Amino acid sequence: MMDCFDGMVVSWSIGLSLDADLVNAMLKPAIETVGNNAYNAIAHSDRDGHYRWPDGISRVDNACMIRSPDKAVCE
Repeated sequence: MMDCFDGMVVSWSIGLSLDADLVNAMLKPAIETVGNNAYNAIAHSDRDGHYRWPDGISRVDNACMIRSPDKAVCE
């Protein structure tokens, strides 16, 4: 995950397959870094299936991040 404002890498993960575990391994430190802040971070993805996995969605929603292009859930 990268900050689209300044290009800083917020979180990354590497694995042998592109699956929900890989996404969740990246989401946890990203949420710890930018979640629950006053800036309403936007988690934008290419909307592949692993980004629509219920656990990933709930992690992003619980961190009050906005799932692009969805609306904010913690206003």
